[in-house]
Amino acid sequence: MEERARTLRRAFRYLKRGVFPPESIDEFTFGRAAELATVECHLDDAREGLTRHIFVEAPYGQGKSHMLKAIEAIALRKGFGVSWVTLDGYSHACNHPTRYLHSFLENLRVPNSPIRGLASLVKSWLGGEKSEPVASWIRQAAPWWFRYHMEKFQRSLDVTQDVPLLCSWIESRDIAHRNGKPWFDLADQRMQATGALLRAAGFSGVVYLFDELETVATLLSSIRQRFLSYEFLNILIDGRKHPHCFVAFAATPDFGFKVELDRLELDRPYVGFRADYPEGCRFINKWHASSIDLAKLRPLSKTDLTRLCIRLRGFHEEAFAWSMNGKFSDDFLEVFVAATVDRNMGIRETIKAIVNLFELAEQHPSADLEGALELSEAPSH
Repeated sequence: MEERARTLRRAFRYLKRGVFPPESIDEFTFGRAAELATVECHLDDAREGLTRHIFVEAPYGQGKSHMLKAIEAIALRKGFGVSWVTLDGYSHACNHPTRYLHSFLENLRVPNSPIRGLASLVKSWLGGEKSEPVASWIRQAAPWWFRYHMEKFQRSLDVTQDVPLLCSWIESRDIAHRNGKPWFDLADQRMQATGALLRAAGFSGVVYLFDELETVATLLSSIRQRFLSYEFLNILIDGRKHPHCFVAFAATPDFGFKVELDRLELDRPYVGFRADYPEGCRFINKWHASSIDLAKLRPLSKTDLTRLCIRLRGFHEEAFAWSMNGKFSDDFLEVFVAATVDRNMGIRETIKAIVNLFELAEQHPSADLEGALELSEAPSH
């Protein structure tokens, strides 16, 4: 099977779940030109040494995660290291960054390399053409605590020892069970050091992607847990702390609603949030004053959705070497899209439905598609 067909078949395995394939995300992105132009500008600023951020807001199923994947693709093309974490209420709880920092570092990827994870990347750099600039940064510019462990790591490579404990430290497993505000500075310092190391290795900087930020609102029932989350969010977007860094967050409107509700608590007597969580209060005030960078994704237009379905039609024929013989004309797809919009279906459900219809038509060539707009589920490949 040709590589192109294999790639497209992998893409359809994603699409059947309503997930856009990360390998070819650009080919499936419609109607987001303005938002992606903003991201491009922010990444250019970060490459020049600034700190930039964006909050992407949309209801469930309207393309937030897709936007993060599109940002990832752009960042890799621009030479950034990129990593991603999906927040939750426990192991990746936003108010305890030490719990998920290791996920960022273990999943870090850089352009033009199949290797993932900071420890594996450093091992590769020190054994290859990046050895001199990376080793020089470790000796001369790395923070002392980072330099100490990295030099031990270098020595272990020289004698071909396997040092899982050092790899674990480089990827911050050693602090994964540390909780609370006293550890915020350490997590922040390690993120800053990671960005500086990537720069030393010749990359543009680092991009951190946070999905499902709304879990701060939906899963953290304690207001103090949420204020801790706001504390770390404000540290992340502080323009003085993270040069060559871009941070993107995806959230439903639940997050913004909760921030505004929590703002009402700031002036209650005897509560003391301003004293206990000064960075958190600053974040809340920035959100209320609209001084953070917020992109509210509009629903894709019928035209954009139709164009997407037309592209999917062509890709399906190419992937499975099967001609639809006019069964899914442009007019049919326009009516299909109109039906999904009338039913208030999100982008995810619309894509799952059309891909299932393509599959149904392929497996049952004589099937009458007049009832296809019932949008029923079809069998799996």
